[in-house]
Amino acid sequence: MWVTFQLLSVALWGVINVLDSVLMKHYDHHPVVSMWHQAAFSMLILIPAWFILSPSVSFWVLPFVFAGMLAYAGDVVFFLALDRIDVSITNIAWTLLSVFLAIAGFLLLQEAWSFMQSAGSLLVFSGVLILSLWQGKIQSVRSLLLLPLLAALYIPFYFVQDLALQNGQNVFTILFWLLLAREGSIFVVSMIVPQLRRKVFGSAARKRVSFHGINAVVIAFFFAATYLTILAYEAGPISLVAIISNAQPFFVLFFAWMALLFFPRFAPREILSRQSVSLKILCFCIVFSGLALIAFSH
Repeated sequence: MWVTFQLLSVALWGVINVLDSVLMKHYDHHPVVSMWHQAAFSMLILIPAWFILSPSVSFWVLPFVFAGMLAYAGDVVFFLALDRIDVSITNIAWTLLSVFLAIAGFLLLQEAWSFMQSAGSLLVFSGVLILSLWQGKIQSVRSLLLLPLLAALYIPFYFVQDLALQNGQNVFTILFWLLLAREGSIFVVSMIVPQLRRKVFGSAARKRVSFHGINAVVIAFFFAATYLTILAYEAGPISLVAIISNAQPFFVLFFAWMALLFFPRFAPREILSRQSVSLKILCFCIVFSGLALIAFSH
């Protein structure tokens, strides 16, 4: 059953990535516009959750808030990347994040570093390098640098989660405070800074019902995917669940192709020529193999 949960979660994440790319390509190129509206929908869920879950307040709230605020900066970088890079390529960031987290665990928590992790990391970086060299021929190399920056900004978000879980914190309490800090930062900062406030409320995209519909679907799918992942980790082996998670680039590529086929006017940013797709699949397979080695090493 856990396989079904995680496959559904990864599929939902694939749809989310594609829809975010559609928002940036067809509605408004400024990240804060979509981010603020998605944060508004998130708050409609998080505020009632406060009363339902009654999350505990402890020392951990401070690192949660710090990590959530950095994730807000990470989301800005993510949307900037979606505006400049193929949506499937942006998944390189989450690939790099897995390696960065393994390195952080080795350096900060004295976790063991095995030969499998070294081999896996080498495969990951090889796949990323091949893809980046090819992508650099058709898109700005500077844009590709957004991806390691995105991964770096999200390290605290996931690192703090791992530490809190190891210390017996409730998973729903952890996610609540992290998400409240991230979504709250998006919501509040956009209201405080005049330039951002004008961007949000002056955007022509706000007049289109489809814009609000897509943002609502993104947030609904986000919470559904997060819950399915929790169920998968509770029911299945951690390493195998993590391996299935690494299949996300394939789902993104498939959904991008489906969007181009059935909704060409609203297709995401994605080059789908035969050469492009072949190279992406090859590199994704190399990266997937590397991440599988890293997952099995734990």
